[in-house]
Amino acid sequence: MFATETKDVILYSYDEQGVFTNPFKYTWAVGTGLAASSTLLVPPPEKEGFAPVFDGEKWGYVENHIGESMYSTEDKSSKKVKLIGGAEPGYTLLEPGMFDEWDG
Repeated sequence: MFATETKDVILYSYDEQGVFTNPFKYTWAVGTGLAASSTLLVPPPEKEGFAPVFDGEKWGYVENHIGESMYSTEDKSSKKVKLIGGAEPGYTLLEPGMFDEWDG
């Protein structure tokens, strides 16, 4: 998509995972495309426990547990979630008790 006239527009940027980062004003010059990692489509409103994510065509929601603890299903060790989505393979978001064993 290229501009047919120069105009100011509001773009919505997203990071490498597609997570909405911020809106910004953009001067869209004749014959140019949009700024990288941005879209004219307005992201959905904030939703507790989820992040708005752009898949290249539309916005949707993905679970967001960034900053929460996840626990190893092998040894119960914990680490912080750093990416959107559920727990990494081999981890769970459910905190195990002292005598709990993981059975899938």
